[in-house]
Amino acid sequence: MRIQMSVHEVDPGPLEQPGDGKFVVEQVLKLRHTRNGQEYYVHWEGYDSTHDNWEPEDHFKNEGTE
Repeated sequence: MRIQMSVHEVDPGPLEQPGDGKFVVEQVLKLRHTRNGQEYYVHWEGYDSTHDNWEPEDHFKNEGTE
């Protein structure tokens, strides 16, 4: 499953991503539960592992949904 995030919600790094201002998760590496819900430790497509980070569940949209 490909997951996209809007650029105004998170910016994983200084590299420019061509396209529509969305970042694609290449792989979810970990999952954790917090008081505020679930968070995912993600690896971004086109970025190295120094840009991997925790993101809350509400930042994600499935590809093709609005």
